[in-house]
Amino acid sequence: MATFQAAEALRELVDDLVSLVNSPSFQRILAGKKGAAQAENLYVEVLALAGVPTESALESVIQSAIQLNVARKLFRSPHAFAALELRLICGRLCSKFIAEASIAETDSFDAVKAVGLENQILTERNLVHITGNPVNDLVYLDLGQFDRLELDTLLTTSGTALPFQLVKALNIEPKNVKRAYAFIDENLSTSSVRIEAYIRALSLNCGLPFHTPKRYTGTALTRTYSSPTPAQPLEQFSDVQQVLSEYFKEDDLLNRYLRLFQVLENFMVRKQIIKVQRTTGSRAFSIRDFRRLYGETEAKEQATLIDLLENTLGIPTLINGKTLSQIVKDRWDTEIHSSSNQAALANHLLMNYGPFPKKGTIFDTASFSVELGKSGARHNTLGAFVYRFRNMIVHNKETEFHLTHSSISPEIEIVFNKFLLPSVDDIVFALLNIDQNIVWYPYSTISLYKS
Repeated sequence: MATFQAAEALRELVDDLVSLVNSPSFQRILAGKKGAAQAENLYVEVLALAGVPTESALESVIQSAIQLNVARKLFRSPHAFAALELRLICGRLCSKFIAEASIAETDSFDAVKAVGLENQILTERNLVHITGNPVNDLVYLDLGQFDRLELDTLLTTSGTALPFQLVKALNIEPKNVKRAYAFIDENLSTSSVRIEAYIRALSLNCGLPFHTPKRYTGTALTRTYSSPTPAQPLEQFSDVQQVLSEYFKEDDLLNRYLRLFQVLENFMVRKQIIKVQRTTGSRAFSIRDFRRLYGETEAKEQATLIDLLENTLGIPTLINGKTLSQIVKDRWDTEIHSSSNQAALANHLLMNYGPFPKKGTIFDTASFSVELGKSGARHNTLGAFVYRFRNMIVHNKETEFHLTHSSISPEIEIVFNKFLLPSVDDIVFALLNIDQNIVWYPYSTISLYKS
């Protein structure tokens, strides 16, 4: 049963229906012989409906339209009548996309074909009616909100009111029902893959997203080190604090990781600046110092990250005297290597990250754990891992795996939620809260000359 969330939605649908029965195409039906009597009855019903619009009356009107001898032709044309019927099938106004779409009539369609799509494309909208050049007209219908039993019931029950009348009219067997359909001109010869790409392109050209974001599902972390104190010069981290505030606000899984990596990037450069700053002491900066500073900060990112981690992973925590590196290793062992899902995790790490060790043929989670436990190797292993996953999100190269909300697997989501995000979070806050002479500036200014 169709339901509407607001009187405005019902009023809009009624107005559309009134416009339709006054359209030239419907008037031609009234003037003709075939279906004229039923069409006239429908016309009267619509005018009455316009005076007192109710959901039940609107559904009755649509059922009258379905019973018209000409209904099949109307519903096989992705113009106004089809769009109206589909809106009712979906049971709600289907987003800004259709609300702003014109429902201009199209006479160029004698019939359309239903193209079954393998993928649910416009995940936040169950219906899209796209108009433009009549030949390229398209109606997208998403059945993903119904489970298999519901679909079978709706498609086989005699006398079903509104649900899936369009699908029924096109003689789609319940066992063959796809997740989504595109209704297009039957003269267009194109594959379902191309139709999916066409729908995505049209959506993007309207400025509308079509993906379902993967959400961060981790829990609040317990800090494993001392809290900051008011005596510390924390004002030097104002920009970092702003980014971290945005990080905690962000629940998009991939964007959340990038926000946290932005802080790492800040710390990577700060460490190199401090390295130069400490060697000058209280003396004035020379041109030579500036050249060295430029050289240090322009080093390759991965090497700079590894250099930062080399000094960071040894920071002591408040948990049984363990260092930060031991906390990270324990997390890997618990959440990844010893997980009941270890085989699947290792397989997806191989597909995304590549083999580990590098010259191997699998991603060996045990070897990764061993390397995390080595003081001379842990920073290289973790640094490469953290940086590679950052690149998978940021880069879109043909030569490396590209992580998007559609390509990320449930297993890699676990890697982000259970290992990467909490581990990088620990590293960032250990550096932020504890002055270990790593990312805390020793002076608030750089002296350029002696006065």
